[in-house]
Formats: sequence, C-alpha cells, structure tokens
Amino acid sequence: MRLVFVRHGQSVANAEGWLAGALDTPLTELGRQQAEQARDQLPEGLEVAWSSDLVRAEETARLLLNGRMRLSTTSALRERNMGPWASRQRKLLGADDRQRLLSWEDAPEGAESQAQVARRCLEFLSGLEDRDTLVVAHGGVLRVVTGLLDGLPRERIGERKVRNVEFLVRQTSPARLRELLESL
Repeated sequence: MRLVFVRHGQSVANAEGWLAGALDTPLTELGRQQAEQARDQLPEGLEVAWSSDLVRAEETARLLLNGRMRLSTTSALRERNMGPWASRQRKLLGADDRQRLLSWEDAPEGAESQAQVARRCLEFLSGLEDRDTLVVAHGGVLRVVTGLLDGLPRERIGERKVRNVEFLVRQTSPARLRELLESL
C-alpha cells in the first residue's frame, strides 16, 4: 500500500509560535492557501482519504481533495497531547523541556510521549485496507510514523522536521505496520 502523508497547513499556533498539540487551532489564511496550492502535487491513484479530526487537518484535507473523494476523520490521527505544555510559547521552553519534547519515551504528567503517539497511530493505520491512502495529520504524527517506517533510531525521531503541507510518501503494508506496532 502507498501511504501519502501530508501535514496540515499553517495553523494559528504555528504562526504565533506556540505548542497546540491536541488543542483545536484553526488554519491561518496562509494555511488555506498552502493547501489549495498543493492540490496539483496530490499523487494520482489515491483510493481512500483519512485525516485527523482536528480542524486544521480536516480543513487542509478538504481543501486538498476539493471534492475528489470522500474524506473520513478519526481522533486516532490527532497530534500529540501536550498536557501542561499546550499553549506554551516554543521560545519559552527551557533546555530540559526541549529535551523532553524530543524524547521518545519521556513527557510531562498528562502529556503523551512520542512512543504513545506512535502506538495510537500505528494501531489505526495497521487496520487500514491495503489501498493507496491519503493521510492528513500533524507534524508529530508524521514524524513518528515515517521515522519508524524509515528505520530512524527512536531517540532521533523527534529531531525530524515536517513542513506545513509537506508530502511524505511511503510504500508499506498493513503487516509491516503491525510489525512496527508490536516492536514498540
């Protein structure tokens, strides 16, 4: 199966420099334009489309698809729950907090670690049919799933940058996704 991952367009949180995580922050006008302009880059042959149920991802997906196919949404593809970090300005995070943010297993109380996000997302993705699928989600989701698919060391996955409306295409199978899930 071919998975075409796309990060949502610029959100208000992105533009203002704060951590949104699972908070529902809308797209900016630039974010809408990014999604509309990326329509021509959408690969041919996609059969299924899924997005996070957070508004910034769902709106990006609808703008990208422009009515070409049915879109389904799921909370399984939501961005990482940031717990007490939600709404914090990135530039105000101390060195220890930045290390915890990039860590595979560590997270503050009430927040999800990258490992937990990976388990949640892989559980969902491994249950998909073996069809070419568009997945519109968030930087943290794309970072952990593609990092695992690409064989990156887990402690380095947090360093991967995913730009707004960046397409990441991976060939895989539900069996491979289940294998990754079982390895966590």
